[in-house]
Amino acid sequence: MSYSTMRETDEINKRKKKRLRVDPTRSPLNLVIKKLQEKKTEREVVEDDFVDPNQFSPLVQMMLEDAKKDDLYYQLLKMMYIDDVDAEHVENYLGISTDELKNAVDELVSLGFLKHTSEDEVELTDDGVTLIMHRESQIEKIS
Repeated sequence: MSYSTMRETDEINKRKKKRLRVDPTRSPLNLVIKKLQEKKTEREVVEDDFVDPNQFSPLVQMMLEDAKKDDLYYQLLKMMYIDDVDAEHVENYLGISTDELKNAVDELVSLGFLKHTSEDEVELTDDGVTLIMHRESQIEKIS
């Protein structure tokens, strides 16, 4: 095989490669547009599936409120476990009122997860710490 024949073969191979790369249906732009359209349809499905909680039966509404309350209690206990917090910080962070915080603390004291150290201070009990550790381990198992 001569040098000119090899050179022609190389040029033909280069053209073939170029043609393979120029495929408009496989361009990165088309792939990005397709993925964005898929995400948009997923969001539309989620928005369409949203149901107003007031449409549920009273029992289901009560269960949803209990779940919210349990989450609030857990967040409060976790904040206290991680750092020393004051009432104002907790109210701002959790977006609750002073009365809601007082009711939550009273409920957690009655459940034995918090105890009063003075008239206006509470601290976690061993049961409170155990509850936080248990919830954290459950979250790690799910992840």
